[in-house]
Amino acid sequence: MAFHCWSLKRFFASLLVLVVSLVVLPASPAVAATKVKVQAGSNGTYRFGKPFPVRATVTSDRLVRGTLEFSMKTDFGPAVSNALRVPVEVSGGSTKQYVVALPGEMWGDRLDVSVVLREDGKVVGSGTAKVSPIKDEEQVGVLARALNGRTLPARVPLAIDIGTASFVVLDELDLSGAPGTLGVLGTVVASTDDLAGLDQDTRKSLFSWVGLGGRLLVDAPLGQEIPGLLPEWQPGASARATAGLGEVRAVGDAIATGRWSEILEPTPISTFNQMLFESPDHPLAEDAGLRIPKLGWLISFLVVYVIGAVPITLTILRRRGHGEWGWIALPVVALVFTGVAWFVGSEVRANIATSHATVLRTSPNGATASSYVGTHSRSGGDIITRLPRSWTPISSGIEAAVTKATVGAGGVEVRQRLDAGQFAVQASMGPVDIEGSLKVVANATAPGRVDGTVTNTLPFDVEEVGIFAGQGGVNVGKLASGQERKFSVRSEPTDNPMMGAQGTVWPEFGRMFQGMMFGGPQSGKDSKSIVSASVLSLGMGQEVTPSKAPGRVMA
Repeated sequence: MAFHCWSLKRFFASLLVLVVSLVVLPASPAVAATKVKVQAGSNGTYRFGKPFPVRATVTSDRLVRGTLEFSMKTDFGPAVSNALRVPVEVSGGSTKQYVVALPGEMWGDRLDVSVVLREDGKVVGSGTAKVSPIKDEEQVGVLARALNGRTLPARVPLAIDIGTASFVVLDELDLSGAPGTLGVLGTVVASTDDLAGLDQDTRKSLFSWVGLGGRLLVDAPLGQEIPGLLPEWQPGASARATAGLGEVRAVGDAIATGRWSEILEPTPISTFNQMLFESPDHPLAEDAGLRIPKLGWLISFLVVYVIGAVPITLTILRRRGHGEWGWIALPVVALVFTGVAWFVGSEVRANIATSHATVLRTSPNGATASSYVGTHSRSGGDIITRLPRSWTPISSGIEAAVTKATVGAGGVEVRQRLDAGQFAVQASMGPVDIEGSLKVVANATAPGRVDGTVTNTLPFDVEEVGIFAGQGGVNVGKLASGQERKFSVRSEPTDNPMMGAQGTVWPEFGRMFQGMMFGGPQSGKDSKSIVSASVLSLGMGQEVTPSKAPGRVMA
């Protein structure tokens, strides 16, 4: 009987503890889950020197107001523009996507992309992705209506048997994102309904990509006018139309019937030409007034200091019987020479100004600029560059400063942390509001020869105008606003095919190429010319080699 009473007591005691725990202890709230999924590049690839898209998908079961921080690392460490910040707001129980463009590096291999979601300074979510340089493969973006519910193949052979094509489905966020989100793609496939349904800003973003060398395929009947397309870019009966450095092509029902291999061709876009690349920091530093003291001056200064500080000073004091004064004289001489060096250096730094170079590309769709701004800090600290909202930072080719860019309602603020005396380059690209272009009318008049006229319809004069056709080029000199000039150019290869037509048109390219390959000066800057080969080769990228676009003449 005692045994049963003891068991009942233990039972009721346990039950009492359980009830008290349920009543007194508060229920632990469920931990709010916030997830960040990251996709980078096109099928995980990017092009050297070209921006590439990064898509962050944020899912949260509570309201989140914070900042997404996009960053990347190369094989050699943090990249040039190593942080891009975007304000975000995600409602509880919802999912929201954000697309930005990060600058593709000039060299290296794999890039590690990281996205961190911060709220009130605390990390509440993060994600990573990897991108690698594109190989011999055509990246094709397909708009949703053109796909019309059909399943895309993983890969298909190109119409010319030199590679394959892989696909990525594009939505409006891809098209309306920052400049450069389509930079990885060589071809975009759309239906007439796709083009007609795009708003003005999205259509302009797509056409800007076409004008810089992309190919747009539209499932429209041959000879039919395509709604929403620029009049100058209508394919007409030939089914093809030149669109800046790119092309628009009508493909009938090939998309609807899935005949991909008949319409997908390799585009002129290729990886960045590193053979003709040199960082723009040298010419921009020269324009800013930054000078390295000549070696002869430094040697003379050191010789005078060494001779004056020890032999002359001590000899004079000893002859006068005051050798012990050397303990005072030597520090004084050192301070005097240090002051002279500081004063000269200060005068040099005081005369340094902000410099910039801009590469402007024009087309019927509007103009796009790539701008490189050289800044200098005397005492160290943050240098701030403000950009329009529609602009995005790009790679300047050098890893010179810690850079953080913040996207806000008023634009993009780029903050560079410079050490004392440091000079750095901040690069960015975006649309500009300017009318006019270098208008070219040309015809092939003989095998390997192109004749035509170039007219400057821009509101300002231009100098050192180069005309490129095939693998040849010619310099027609200065063109005043409204002026027209005839030209004749041989489209055959030059004597030095590695240097290309650029070296024929602008000797600065030849000097830069020779210096990089065989040693010597590499500034690519001729004192008699305004052309900076390094800035032009970087800003134009592969577009500076028009031989990759057969049948086109570029000014």
